[in-house]
Amino acid sequence: MGAPTAEAVLSSGALADHEREPVLARRELIEAPSALTLRCYDLDRDYQVLAVHARSEVEGGPSMQLDLGLSLSAAQARAFARRTLSEARRVREAVTLDVGPLELLRFEAGDGVRFDGRPYRVASIEDAERPTLSLAPVSEPAVVIPYEPSGGTTVSRALLTGFWLLDLPPFGADERNGRPVLAATAVPFSGVDIYAGTSASTLTLRGRVDQAAGVGMTLQSLPAGQVAKWNRPACLDIYLENATLQTRSEADVLSGENFICVRGAGGEWEIIQFLRAQMIAPRQWRLSGLLRGQWGTQSQLIDEGASVIVLPEVVRADVSDAEHGLPRLWRAGLSGFGAQAEGAIDIETVWTGIGLRPRAPVHGRIRREAEGLHVRWIRCARYGGDSLDYEPPLEDGYDAYRLRFYQGTDLRREVEVTRSAFIYGSDAIAADYPAGFDGLSRVEIAQKDPTSRVGLALEMSLSA
Repeated sequence: MGAPTAEAVLSSGALADHEREPVLARRELIEAPSALTLRCYDLDRDYQVLAVHARSEVEGGPSMQLDLGLSLSAAQARAFARRTLSEARRVREAVTLDVGPLELLRFEAGDGVRFDGRPYRVASIEDAERPTLSLAPVSEPAVVIPYEPSGGTTVSRALLTGFWLLDLPPFGADERNGRPVLAATAVPFSGVDIYAGTSASTLTLRGRVDQAAGVGMTLQSLPAGQVAKWNRPACLDIYLENATLQTRSEADVLSGENFICVRGAGGEWEIIQFLRAQMIAPRQWRLSGLLRGQWGTQSQLIDEGASVIVLPEVVRADVSDAEHGLPRLWRAGLSGFGAQAEGAIDIETVWTGIGLRPRAPVHGRIRREAEGLHVRWIRCARYGGDSLDYEPPLEDGYDAYRLRFYQGTDLRREVEVTRSAFIYGSDAIAADYPAGFDGLSRVEIAQKDPTSRVGLALEMSLSA
C-alpha cells in the first residue's frame, strides 16, 4: 500500500492500545530556542568576526549562541544559521508512536501527518515486534537578520550548570566498579572534565562526562518501601529537565532499563526503577510500577523537592582505594580548558564507599523446632549473583554475618556467625523474651566485609 494521498490525521485517543500504553512513547521536552546568534570568521572581509542573527516566528524561547572556528561567506553563514535554528526546534517535539501492523502500512518516510492537531513528517518506520512510527515536527521558518561585523567580539563559551558525585553501588556492565559516579550538565553541552585532589594545586583528571544528565526534583513525598518487590499501584511524580522517559516491559526493566537516582531524606541516593512513565504536564512525569532500593541502594523516605538524576551513561571516577574516607576537592570544568577552566564548579566531599558495603541478605526463613528457631538466609553478592544454578560468589573469601534481635527498639541479643544459618536456642529465647514474641519482635541480619563494615540488613518478624 502506498503513501496516503492527503495528509493523514492521527490522535492519541484513536491509537490507544490498552495492552501497550502509552501511545506517545517519547516526547522531547528540551526548551527550544527562538533565536540564534552565529559567530564565525568572514571569508570576504579579511577574516573579521562575522555575527549572523536568526529568529523563529515562534517567540518566547531562549536565545542560543553558536561559535564556529570556520571561515564562511555571509550567504553560507545565513544558511547555516537558518538550518541550525530550524533543527534545534525540530528536536523539541519529536514523537514516537506505537501503532498496529495494519496502521503502519499506511505510511512511508516523508509523509505528512497531523497528530493531535500539530503537523509532522514521518521520519522513520520500524516494522518490528512492536511497530513504531517516528514523527518529526514540521519546522517553522527562521528569519535571518542581515549580518553585522561584530568588531572582534570574542567567542562565547558554554556554561557549566551542574555537577554531581553519586556514591552508588556497582551496576550495569561494570559490576565490580563501586567508585563514585560522575554527572554534569552544561548549556550547550559539549563535554565536562572532572578533576580531584587534596587541594587546587594537586588536581588530576579523574573522568570525562560526554552526555548531559537529566536533572529534576520530586513533586511529592514517598515513604520507604519494600526492596526489590513490584509496587504496581505506587507512583512518584517528578519534574525533569534534559531527559525523556518511556514505558517499558517488565523484561526490559529487570534487564536494567528505566531507573532514576533520587536523594533520600537520609542523604543517600536511592535507585528506583519504574514500569510506566506518563507525561502529566510539560517536564512533569508520573512514574508507576516501582521497584525500590535497587542494586544495593537503600529504600528511604523521599521528601517533596528531593533531587532526581537520570544517567544517560554511567561514568565512574578514577579514584584509588587509598582515597576512601579522605576529603577531596572535586572540580568540574568544560572539556579542553584544563582544571583552571572558567566557570568551573567545585565540591569538597569525602568518598565514603557506600556503594561498596555488602548488600542485604535475601530469602530469609524462620522455622520453629523443638530446640528453638532455625534462621536461614541466602547471601546477596554485589556482582555475579544472578545465576539460579550456583551459589552467589563469595567476595574477598569472607563470609560473616551479624544478627540483632529486637523487641521494638530494644536490642535483646547480638551474635555473629560465619555461615548463612543460625539456631536461636529455646533457653536464649526464654532469657531474651520472657513474655514471648509479639508483633514488635524482630531480627535484623546484615553481612560484614573483611574491614568489619556492616551492610544493609534483612529484617524478619519473629512472631510470624
